[in-house]
Amino acid sequence: MDFSRQAIKDAVPWAVHARRLVRWTTNQIRYPLVSSALELQARGRIMNGPFKGLRAPSTGISPGYYAQLAGVYERSLIPTIEAVIARQPRVIVNPGAHWGYYALGLAMRCGRSGVVAYEMDCSRADVFRKYRRLNGLETRVELGGVCTPDSLERAVARSEDPFVIMDVEGAEDVLLDPVRAPALRRAEIIVELHEHFVSGVTERLRTRFAASHEQVLLPDEAHSIDTRMIGWLPQRQLLRGVLDRMMEDGREPMTSWLHLLPKQ
Repeated sequence: MDFSRQAIKDAVPWAVHARRLVRWTTNQIRYPLVSSALELQARGRIMNGPFKGLRAPSTGISPGYYAQLAGVYERSLIPTIEAVIARQPRVIVNPGAHWGYYALGLAMRCGRSGVVAYEMDCSRADVFRKYRRLNGLETRVELGGVCTPDSLERAVARSEDPFVIMDVEGAEDVLLDPVRAPALRRAEIIVELHEHFVSGVTERLRTRFAASHEQVLLPDEAHSIDTRMIGWLPQRQLLRGVLDRMMEDGREPMTSWLHLLPKQ
């Protein structure tokens, strides 16, 4: 995360709430009727997908909020996430946890797993703690601040079959180093790649884990939603177009994910 942005948040904490209010207001204007209908149907919980039923924040929390609420966020990862849930890893580690979509969602679905999350943005960490409490996961999910190779190694080393899911805006180039964190060699890993921040990171990561992991690149996919979830609105062609736009998370350029699966 940009430290200057965190400094601004620390100096002017009310600006965080103002920004979220602006985002909420903008969404109501951009997506008239449909945004309100979706939120009313959801009643503060994720409506579908792998984390159906998880208590979730309001619309101002992130650009990808509606896709999260509908359960189609980062759609290309869903089959892999369901496979991880099926195997119930002993330890799940999530650097770059934001408000907790993956950390709390996986904790909810993996009743035998301990979850270690990291979020260095203080305002996001506050929201994380709130929804950890609302979802009854305070004893199951740890939250740390800055993730380092050393802290990542300690978290991953707790288990013989750890799972790591990481979205850290380019810091994956530093964190995913099996020399500094040897336990990563036996971890299943999903990492979002940020070539636009750190040129060459994809090839470096693939080289580092070539001997220890099978590797699959997962491109970002367009989101689709079961229109029956919000009644009659999407049957109107104009409003269906609004719904489709709501599922976009506004990321430019499009990103991809690297799935690393241990060979042994």
